[in-house]
Amino acid sequence: MGTKKENSRKKGFSVEKKFIKNVIAVLQKEINAKEIKSVPKDISNFIKEAQTFDDEGIKNYSIERTLKLKGLFLSFVSLHDLKDIPEIKEFMDLIQNTQKTYSTATAYFSNTFNEIYTLLEPYPFREFGEAKIYFVDENARNILNKHKNILEGLISSTIEKRNIKFNKIVNFLNPEHIAIFYSVKYVSKYQYISKQESIEKYLPVHYEVMKNKINKEFKELFKTHKFDVTNKRMLEDKRDAQLKTMQEEYNYLTRCIEEDAVIDIKILSYEHAPMYPEINFRESIEEKTRTKNIHLRSEVINVLWYKPVQLKSNNTVADILKNYNHAFGDVYYLQKDGKNG
Repeated sequence: MGTKKENSRKKGFSVEKKFIKNVIAVLQKEINAKEIKSVPKDISNFIKEAQTFDDEGIKNYSIERTLKLKGLFLSFVSLHDLKDIPEIKEFMDLIQNTQKTYSTATAYFSNTFNEIYTLLEPYPFREFGEAKIYFVDENARNILNKHKNILEGLISSTIEKRNIKFNKIVNFLNPEHIAIFYSVKYVSKYQYISKQESIEKYLPVHYEVMKNKINKEFKELFKTHKFDVTNKRMLEDKRDAQLKTMQEEYNYLTRCIEEDAVIDIKILSYEHAPMYPEINFRESIEEKTRTKNIHLRSEVINVLWYKPVQLKSNNTVADILKNYNHAFGDVYYLQKDGKNG
């Protein structure tokens, strides 16, 4: 099997590095083949780390990281239909079985994943980009809420509170009130940071992100295109110039912060903001309604408890849907007496 398990209250799980490298190679191949863009940051970091492993030795993971990886991988492989791939299934069995030895909450967390995804299989769903949303009835709503309440009742430790959450299994949009109308649109989601203490915290992080992005773009360019010596040198000079200019700006800003200079720094990602699907739905609350706007998540499935308002019997739309035959697409027909359509 290529694995070595270690059950301990101090450690999460231990595994041969060679085994992890093999799992990650398979996972990365599937990510590329399915063109999956929404890979959670912690899984991306896990992949990058594993790619640096030697073929010998054991990798030990802490309980906290094991819990985090457990939730992320359960969501990710279930969402993208990867759980039946032998290498990934073996890894998931390892991480799940390790958890069952010391935590009732994590065991329930694992079982709940399987039950919820099985529960949702018969229900209709729609996809918006990489976000998937299921439309469920009251029965499914009650079962989801039951799982949520039981899981929250089992969680006790600080580690579990951080890493074992119901919203890591499913993003239940309206667990309390039924939705009677919904629409989805794409909106930009951008970051805006203005507080001084937050700027001091995130400025170095943003600088490193942008530096790595530039290096990665040029690295991919050199990998996918063959340049002669002169053109490659020109591109390298362009890259170095961008990095130098950015570093000079960064040094200037950090110096201003250190010297308490009169300067107003903002971090605003508006011009590079990605587009995300946002659902607008109307909840029915006794005799009233309430509208909500929520971003659909792509790292887990989204669920909407939904029943559209019934159309009136004399409504043209209702008449067509009830009495006409559906041909294809948006075409319906009704055979008339004595005529062939």
